[in-house]
Amino acid sequence: MFVRAGELNIGSKTALFANEATITLHGKRQDDQIVLNSAVEAGNRILMNIANMSMYGKPRDSHSRLHTPALKNSVHFMVGPALDWKSGDEIALAPTSFSELTHEMAEILFYDASTGNLTVKTPLKFYHHGQQESTEELYGTDVRGEVIMLTRNIKIRGKWECTILTSDYIEFDMSQRNGQTIMDNVEIRDCSQENTHKTALRFQNAHGRESSITNSAIHSGMSWAINVQGASNLKIKGNVIYDFKTFGINVQQGNNIHIEDNIVISVQERRGFNTNNGIPDKWAGIAMCTNPMSVCPGSVMKNNIVAGATYIGFTALGTTCGQDNSRLSNNTAHSIGSVTVGFGHGAIVVGDKSQPAQQEKSACMEISGFNTYKCNFIGLTGGMDQNWEVVKYTKNNAIDSKGGIGATMVQGWNS
Repeated sequence: MFVRAGELNIGSKTALFANEATITLHGKRQDDQIVLNSAVEAGNRILMNIANMSMYGKPRDSHSRLHTPALKNSVHFMVGPALDWKSGDEIALAPTSFSELTHEMAEILFYDASTGNLTVKTPLKFYHHGQQESTEELYGTDVRGEVIMLTRNIKIRGKWECTILTSDYIEFDMSQRNGQTIMDNVEIRDCSQENTHKTALRFQNAHGRESSITNSAIHSGMSWAINVQGASNLKIKGNVIYDFKTFGINVQQGNNIHIEDNIVISVQERRGFNTNNGIPDKWAGIAMCTNPMSVCPGSVMKNNIVAGATYIGFTALGTTCGQDNSRLSNNTAHSIGSVTVGFGHGAIVVGDKSQPAQQEKSACMEISGFNTYKCNFIGLTGGMDQNWEVVKYTKNNAIDSKGGIGATMVQGWNS
């Protein structure tokens, strides 16, 4: 499906789509691949946009906290009241223990909006922690289990591993096409192609216009959820992402990329397949431009949650000491790591190569605003291969993990 010179619109910003719409992308693994140009292999089973695509679905209450424990083998528990959840909706429960595998998907059988009582169709496989009141005052962060809503009234799904690509393109007559994708309250499921970078959502060489993915549910994929491989002015905000391999969100290269208010649950490894290639963020819930060759000026990563990642919760770019650090704030990682892998960092923070002050020999990098718990290795660490003289940690919270807060001291560090 190719949006080249026209438009694909479902609803609008002022007239939200209220009915049901489903786009199903068919195909087989061995089908011919579409190549957009020498830099972009589009793939197959694809929705490709180099023009205008917008979808505005019906707003949903995207998540809640558990207000009572959700017990193994039970079908009853409580979430927040006054949600728009209903019978037939699909939800996912985050892990709340040291095991990143204790997540699960469930179908709602009954929900009472006046009390928050919820019944699922089949018994739960795991225990998930919950209680009536937030634990933020006690622990500095809310450790009640997250429950996310996966159902939306606009659906894009793959019969087998679809991918959605937004890119810019130069026609043979040298005319320029710039892809713009706007999705709000859209469900993307069964997309992303196994052992490839053809992710459920992909922005590659998309610099000409602003795009945004907001309030949507992206789930049940065989590879990455979102891949930003060269884009400008992109907002990924308020989404729930569930059950992918290697990465939830991976920003490899970009300008003015905003990653805010997202919940990522369950990012697992692909055994027997090496995707490292020198990148220090092999298997991360959210990775912001930490490839050694990446430069991402204007990046923002705040108010995100990663629950249940095999290797790392976040990889992120530190801020320059003394400058505004609000662009990196209030990110929470828990239930990170695996006994079989022997790793589990809540967050790893490296220097920002787009900041000239961080390239000086006596540079000072600041790491702030992380909450980490139930990590099988270290809650928060910084440095990696950067030659900083000073690394400053401020307003971080690390509890109930194998290690708390640390720094990787390598050649070139003075203190």
